[in-house]
Amino acid sequence: MPHPFPVAFDDPPREDQVTLAVTPFDALTGHIVTRGVDVSVDGFSSPEGPWPAYYKTIRNRTGVLVLINLPPQPAYRVRVRAVNAGYFDQTFEFVPPAPDLSGRDRGREIARLGQVPLMRRPTFPFEPTATLVRGRLVRDGAAVQGYRVEAVPLPEVPDRVFSALSDERGNFALALRLPPIAGAEVLEPITVQFRFSEREDLPTLFELERDLADGRMHVFERPIDLAGTDRPDFADEGGSS
Repeated sequence: MPHPFPVAFDDPPREDQVTLAVTPFDALTGHIVTRGVDVSVDGFSSPEGPWPAYYKTIRNRTGVLVLINLPPQPAYRVRVRAVNAGYFDQTFEFVPPAPDLSGRDRGREIARLGQVPLMRRPTFPFEPTATLVRGRLVRDGAAVQGYRVEAVPLPEVPDRVFSALSDERGNFALALRLPPIAGAEVLEPITVQFRFSEREDLPTLFELERDLADGRMHVFERPIDLAGTDRPDFADEGGSS
């Protein structure tokens, strides 16, 4: 017989709703970063805040961070904190797809998957055999943070662009993979074009070309002043990374 008053087990079980699944991966290797990465959404700082009590972030076995049961809204500002893993933090806006009432639209499910490439900080533990370029960016002598450095092995090949960001001290460390020559291992230095810009979506400030040896570290001998005309060479003390 029905109860004269409501009890907890009379309610239907709650179904968790996936708002967004964030996949953080190393921008150089493409490997998923499974440790030291966390995610948050602006306006929803903690379970004790304005979230429903059942709001949570779940990390699955592959390292994907799944946000479930976020209150519906037109867009979310998502922050990926990755400094503890040796990467720069990332921020992006996620616009959820319209609800799929049929439950058969696979495309709407895919639209909730956020692929987030993480760029390595200069303090990242690079592999000893990495082809690595280190330097420091300044403007009129003052360090600049968050500026972008791109490296393109020549002759240019589509989709073979390697990138790095400058940290709070202006330092950057750019790892890249030199293309094989006629299928053989790279033995001779290869010319690489470097492009410097304030952000990815802004024009290049200037370019310079330098020769790189595969599997070695190269360090610019002086800071690169984005407001000046001095274009330093690499220091002589190249070595392992």
